[in-house]
Amino acid sequence: MARVYDILVRARDTLSEKTPKRWKTDQLLRSLSECQKKIAQELRCIRSECTIQLCHAHHTYKLDITNIHTSGTALAPSKVINHAGVEARFVTQTIMQEEDAEWRTRQGGDITHIIYDKKNPLYFRVYPIPTTSKIVEIGSTFNTTEDSIDDAATICEVIASPGSFDITAEKTPIKIQMYFFHVPPPIVTVVDTNLLLPQEFDIALKHYVVGMTLRNDLDSQNRSFGIEELKLFDSQYMEAKALTDENFVDQSDEHYASVEYNAQIK
Repeated sequence: MARVYDILVRARDTLSEKTPKRWKTDQLLRSLSECQKKIAQELRCIRSECTIQLCHAHHTYKLDITNIHTSGTALAPSKVINHAGVEARFVTQTIMQEEDAEWRTRQGGDITHIIYDKKNPLYFRVYPIPTTSKIVEIGSTFNTTEDSIDDAATICEVIASPGSFDITAEKTPIKIQMYFFHVPPPIVTVVDTNLLLPQEFDIALKHYVVGMTLRNDLDSQNRSFGIEELKLFDSQYMEAKALTDENFVDQSDEHYASVEYNAQIK
């Protein structure tokens, strides 16, 4: 049985409405999508990955997943594996400056550092500047601009690097494997597969759907019941969060621990 269908069945049990009459399925699905979006944004517990082939002489990129299979909205990168299979470090511009005063113009092959922007983590810079002649994008889409970077401002999108590059030379393409947090697209049917939150949240999702449905009702008694359901949601949400936090930390790859990466970004 599809999870979405099961959650809505149990929600209608609480609403004492086995078949859609007063509360339409579309209304319940909107509340379900809204709840998943809020949880995904707060906990960053939904992850995916894509392979990116870097552009020659470009050092700054914006993660855009609108054209890959996950769709939805990207939140932030969580991990990058370079062409040699080694994990790149996430650092701020300040730390990068301390490690290499010439980091803005340093050229090289395998990416060793990802310089992220605290104000907008979707924008990131790779170090060293890739020197590959093939300009191909795999699994992800990037926007290009000729703007410059302002240290105190948000990093711009894809920027041509300074210096001299031979774009006609044969060079090995440089790829990185990008792991990222994202928000799934809206849930639109009872058999939808876009419910990607861990199953530990299903009870909380049910309480949220019922709570929002009743809270938006004109009947004062229903509104009171709705507030009670939202309190149950808060309780179940905290329990599910505790369980999923333990699961993330227990994984062998520490960069999948939501607490650790969120602490880096904030």
